[in-house]
Amino acid sequence: MKRKTVSKRLTTKLKAYKDWIKANRVMPTAWLMQRTAAKLEGHYAYYGVTDNSRSIGNFAHLVKQILFKWLNRRGKRGCYTWEKFQKLLERHPLPAPRIKVNLLSAKASATVHSLIGDGQGPTGWNLVLHHHVLQHIGGASTVEEIEALLPWNVTLSKLQEG
Repeated sequence: MKRKTVSKRLTTKLKAYKDWIKANRVMPTAWLMQRTAAKLEGHYAYYGVTDNSRSIGNFAHLVKQILFKWLNRRGKRGCYTWEKFQKLLERHPLPAPRIKVNLLSAKASATVHSLIGDGQGPTGWNLVLHHHVLQHIGGASTVEEIEALLPWNVTLSKLQEG
C-alpha cells in the first residue's frame, strides 16, 4: 500500500506556514531562512516515508513560492525578482526533500527477524542465517531482493558465498 500525505494535512501545514511567514516577514532574512529550513526538515522527518516523495517535493516547492511572495512584499512592490530569490537560496539553501524512513526496509527487517527468531538454535543455522540477513538487508531495494533473504530462499551455498 502506497503512502501519501493527506491533502487536508498538506493544506493545513501550508496555511500555517503562510500565516507564520506573514507575521514574521519583518524579521532578518537569515533568521527567516533558518526557521524555514528547520520547518522543512521537520516536515521531511515526519512525512518523509517510502512512496511519499511527490508530496514532500510538492510541499517544498509551495513553501518556496510562499516564501518568495512574502519576501517580495517587504519593500517596494515587485522589487524582489526570482533571480534575486535564487541567489538568496544559494546563500541560505533550503534542505532538499528526501525520504527519511524507508518503510520497505524496516518492514522487511522486522519480518525476517520474526521469521528467523533470535539466532539461538542448537545447530547454529539460525545464527548464520541471521548474520547473513542483517548483512544484506540494507542493500535490498526491491521486494524480490528482500524475498531472496527469507529463510526458505537461502541455501547453504548462498551463505558460504557471503
